[in-house]
Amino acid sequence: LARYEIGIWIQETGLALDRLGMRLQGDRSFVEKLSRHRQVMTVGDTRPLIKGNVFLAPNASVIGEVTLEESANVWYSAVLRGDHGLIHVGKGSNIQDHATVLTFQLEKRNSNVIIGDDVTIGHGSVIRAGSRIGNGALIGMNAVLMECSTVESRAMLAANSVLQTGSVVPEGEMWAGNPAKLKRKLTQEELSSLTQNSVQYVLLSQTHQAANGLTPEQIDAVQKRDVIAQERQVIKREDLDIDMEKEALPAPVQAHHSSH
Repeated sequence: LARYEIGIWIQETGLALDRLGMRLQGDRSFVEKLSRHRQVMTVGDTRPLIKGNVFLAPNASVIGEVTLEESANVWYSAVLRGDHGLIHVGKGSNIQDHATVLTFQLEKRNSNVIIGDDVTIGHGSVIRAGSRIGNGALIGMNAVLMECSTVESRAMLAANSVLQTGSVVPEGEMWAGNPAKLKRKLTQEELSSLTQNSVQYVLLSQTHQAANGLTPEQIDAVQKRDVIAQERQVIKREDLDIDMEKEALPAPVQAHHSSH
């Protein structure tokens, strides 16, 4: 009991000092780089693999078996939780503010979530276990992909839509509604703009990266990425490609956990 009371006293003293420090900083407190939020977290013996030029917002959470390829950007309050399978985010793809990517599901099915290159996942979206999103696809704000659903390359799921379990949005189509159904074919102008969305977010992420800098957790993750890559089974690019002309999607490669 005495140790508990001493701990409370020390904690309250620290909080009081923190408040005092913020008051002394005055109008310049907004440049404070200190963040108590852990961006990068392990689950068991697995931790995220972060490639070069990745932007992680200071309050984003990347947990467990997650791979972020070059120039991927994960925005404020977004959560990627690879606790029951792999989450793979391709090059230049963006996971926007408050979006959530999960690998947990009650059924014993493949829980890996594969997100291709140049994908845009809008604010507040939810991507559930086993989902596949092809290169250049766009997921609108607050849309939901239920378990084992697929949005193929250069396809669009409209804002606030719910794609039912196992459903597939084919290339070049826009689906909308709850449950989501074919709305119409995408125009050539819309198809051309899909990749541009991701390009603009990569540029924007560089601005935020310069303003915020790398946190200690992200620096540590980047320094350890070579070791993590060696311990984790390398996923071949062809296994990640969602090709519209193929009869079936390739099954995701099961992640290999270190025995140490």
